[in-house]
Amino acid sequence: NPSLLIESLPKHLKNKLMYKMNENSMKHLNFLKDKTYDFKYKAIQFLKQINYIKNEYVVQLNDMIDEIYMIKKGKLQLQKETGMNNTVIKIIKLHQNEHFGEIYMTLGIAMPYDVIVESKFAELFYIKKSDFINLYEEFPIETTSMLTYSWKNTLRIEARARKMYKKLELDEILSVGLLEPFLADSSSEVKQEPSIHKTEQELNTSLNNMNTVNSSNAMSTTPIINNTNINNV
Repeated sequence: NPSLLIESLPKHLKNKLMYKMNENSMKHLNFLKDKTYDFKYKAIQFLKQINYIKNEYVVQLNDMIDEIYMIKKGKLQLQKETGMNNTVIKIIKLHQNEHFGEIYMTLGIAMPYDVIVESKFAELFYIKKSDFINLYEEFPIETTSMLTYSWKNTLRIEARARKMYKKLELDEILSVGLLEPFLADSSSEVKQEPSIHKTEQELNTSLNNMNTVNSSNAMSTTPIINNTNINNV
């Protein structure tokens, strides 16, 4: 049995073999792009795969997520249903090799929209929060740099959503998300974006807080977070 053979190998040999087996499908992921070999080698040990079919929800509005998702194959749609005749606002599409979720996961903010599968099927990788903390502990510069870039992209997506609401003359706006603290009033315009320095401070604070919780859980006799597999989100 090939699986049993792989499991019987020493850890370092098993990791190298798994890296080689998955290198082609993972090397183009934006999450791993421009990262050092050591970072990639460590990250792929945490990657798990999950599959979806068309119109299936990956995450839903107001979900508190504990994973970062990377698209191996397929196409996803970020959208939100409004209160006006159940109109659906389609915000942006996510394509192969893109990733999402790390900002809301890190800062502990509820998802401000649904993420559904638009293609016939989708294959995704995901990394659990506890495993991402391990990456941060070993590679703080690379993970913080990635989060800073993702923060700016997430702000743009939320700003786009608010503009779409304003264009449709809807009174409601995204009620959760990153933009809320930076709005001077209830309009759809961003009045102030956080500086890169402030961004790094807040992200680092959140990561350190998660790390403290993770360390406490590790000392507990009954683990709070299960790092094996999930069937769905």
